[in-house]
This record gives sequence, structure tokens and C-alpha cells, in this order.
Amino acid sequence: MLNALLEQALPEGAQSEAQYKSQWRSHVADVDDPFAAAVTGGLMADRFAWVFSGGYQGAMRAVFPNVKFAGWGAFAVSEDRSGEMPWVNWAASDAGFVIDGYKTWIAASDVVDQILFKAGRGGSARFFVVHRGHAGLTLTSKEKPGFLPDLSQGIARFESLLLGEDALLDTTRVPMFGTLEVLFIYIAFLAASHRRYADQRTAAYEALTLAQGMVADWVPRDDLQFKSLDHQVQSILRDISARHEAENPDWQRDKKLIEMYHRE
Repeated sequence: MLNALLEQALPEGAQSEAQYKSQWRSHVADVDDPFAAAVTGGLMADRFAWVFSGGYQGAMRAVFPNVKFAGWGAFAVSEDRSGEMPWVNWAASDAGFVIDGYKTWIAASDVVDQILFKAGRGGSARFFVVHRGHAGLTLTSKEKPGFLPDLSQGIARFESLLLGEDALLDTTRVPMFGTLEVLFIYIAFLAASHRRYADQRTAAYEALTLAQGMVADWVPRDDLQFKSLDHQVQSILRDISARHEAENPDWQRDKKLIEMYHRE
């Protein structure tokens, strides 16, 4: 399976987020396997913003296997701690639920199709999915993000947004999101490295083989296999960075996407 994935004939890059998403929809949207989705998304990535998106969409599908994704989804977690923007909460209504509040970081806010989010706290918390364009949802993108600027990043405002019982999410795998997000971003990075750097193909292939087994076995992040994968990924990043940092000033900034997940 892995060899067939790596040998696909795919576009070699995109000049905008919208173009990358269009390529993704053509080659990944109907892929059911999250690992295959992340590999294919990574093969088309020519920058870290697309590596993130390719891996992130794979993670979304691994964590929420019962969601019928319309395209790109975003799992909205971050909220404002300053008190200026109220956190997201829900209230019961005759039709189901009324949602109000803000989520402060939405990945790919310019082009995302669905927002998956938590409302409420503690035992009363609920998780929902809502489609872009739903009445009561406003998405606003931030100007010039300092990190991964090719990735649009925004804020979601929920204002008397009405959802029914059919919008509730199965949360069984939600506790795994943090681990799976890292794993699938690593997978996309390894696929991109395998395609673009001939001298990294053996190392990237070995790491992808390890990652494929980890996805199948739901390996936790404190597992020795995960630590081994992490070290392999960081080694590949260092080797590639040695040649890139001088010629590409953006590399130094955006390579933190991979570095920030490293654990000693």
C-alpha cells in the first residue's frame, strides 16, 4: 500500500491555499483511509503550510470517523483567556441547542468547510459540527499571521446559532486528538520529504512504515515507537534545513511546525 501511495502521479505544488485545497479535493477527498489521505496530501505539499493542512485533514478523519466531511474540517479548541471574547457555550432549545461565543483559532479559515467544536465545560460539555455558511456562524481571518502565513487562520463567532441533535459528535477519540495531530503532520512531512529530496527517501520511507503501523495500533505519544518516529523526523528535518535556511528565509520560521512537537 505504501509503495503505491508514494508512486502516485500528483501535482507538485500550489501557489495558494485555495489551489492546494482544490488539488486536495481532486486527489484526497474520496480517500477513506486517514493514513493514505495524509500521505497523499503531503506528497502535494511544497511548503510547511500545506504539510500542516495535509496532515491535519488526515488527523480530523482519524479522530472523527463518523463525520461526513464535505471537504476540509477544522477542530476549534482555542478560546480567549483575556475575557474580551466569551467562551463558547450552549443552551437547550425546543429545536436542540443554541450556541454562543468565540473560538479564537480556526485553521484554513478562508476555505474551511466545517467547524467541529466543543461548547460548555466539564460534564455539561458537548461537541458539535457546523457547516460554513450556517446562520449564526461568522468566520473572520486574521491579517498576516506570523507563523505559517500561507495558512489562513481566523476566529469563529457563534451568535444564537441553532443546531439539532444530528450535529452532536461522537467524542470517543477526542482525547487522542493531540497525539494524532502530531502523528499525521509528521506523516505528511515525511511524504513531502520523500518526494522532494532524493537523499532522504530511504529514511523517510522507513519512518513512514513505522508511522503506518502506529496509526493502525493507536500508539500513544509516550510510547517508545512514537519517540523513535519523532527522532527520525527531526533528523530528516535537520538534514534538509542545512541546505534550505540560506536560500529560503521562510524555512527558518515555518520549520517550527515540525520542531515544536519534538520531545527529548
